[in-house]
Amino acid sequence: RKPVKKASQGDRVGICVTSLDASQLERGIACSPKVIPTIEAAIACVNKVRFFKGDVKTDSKFHCTIGHATVMASALFFGKNAEAEKEGSGESGGGKEKEEEDQEAKKNKRKKKKGKVPKKYQGTEYPSEFNMDSDYAWHSRLIPDSKDHPPGTQFALLKFEKPVTCPPDSMVIGSKLDVSTDAKVCRIAFSGKLLTSLKYDPETLEKLKIYKLRQRVGSVERLQDDYTIIGKGLFSKETNMEQFIGLKVRLDAGLEGTISSSFGQTGKFKVSFVNKIPENLIQSQGGGGDKGESNAAEEGKKKKKKKGKNKRTINSKITLPLKKYVFAIDRKKLLQ
Repeated sequence: RKPVKKASQGDRVGICVTSLDASQLERGIACSPKVIPTIEAAIACVNKVRFFKGDVKTDSKFHCTIGHATVMASALFFGKNAEAEKEGSGESGGGKEKEEEDQEAKKNKRKKKKGKVPKKYQGTEYPSEFNMDSDYAWHSRLIPDSKDHPPGTQFALLKFEKPVTCPPDSMVIGSKLDVSTDAKVCRIAFSGKLLTSLKYDPETLEKLKIYKLRQRVGSVERLQDDYTIIGKGLFSKETNMEQFIGLKVRLDAGLEGTISSSFGQTGKFKVSFVNKIPENLIQSQGGGGDKGESNAAEEGKKKKKKKGKNKRTINSKITLPLKKYVFAIDRKKLLQ
């Protein structure tokens, strides 16, 4: 033992601090003032631990180990790519993707040599920083690594129940420590790297561009001309159509058009296309009929045709895709 004027990383020292009750001090960090921040919320790049059996759901609470502390935190998961419809369903458990993962796991189990870790699990390269200017898709759960969601493309917004003092690039571990130790299951749900800290207030969160995909579905009533259709079913008669003018819609055949105006007072609308609508998609309304149709009905149709009242239409749905930002202060703003 000897007195020293300074100590560096790796040194073991005893420090005398006057008027300090050592029993009130837990493991912590010694550093120069303001070198290591104390944070209330953070964004981390994360991956699901493959041994964790349950779904890692958004808005769930986890025991987060970060720095030298373990605190409760709520997690919101998001990523660079949108999750497929089946991926977000807790009942389906991931759908087709989960089946493929199970098959791959069985295949790897047969091929795996003792003591060797598969290449896809031999470490993850996390991004060095988080881009606040990019758009990110909201995820209902943390999706296992796959071709659509490779390592390093999923993130978690963590809100800690109490402030945490930790280095900016700390490792983060999310666990379900409330699971009984008698249960022979993995309790570590995810792991990752802290990318940035932030204040958890409306103004700061609005800068975080996390969106949910929404869509409205209607149908084609008839063609007005070779470049315009009349649609219905997307809006009610009370809807203010001005906010939807200029938004893009698509038909089942892949045609994309733009809502150009309302039509009448019942919620109908016009969709305009840049190119002429293909003839192979156009049908005559009521054409073909049922085999058991009466002759009187057939004659009535013929009379309508002669009068030019038979309408041309397209047997298709009209889909209006929308983006809604999770933390937007103006929730009524429509984006695509």
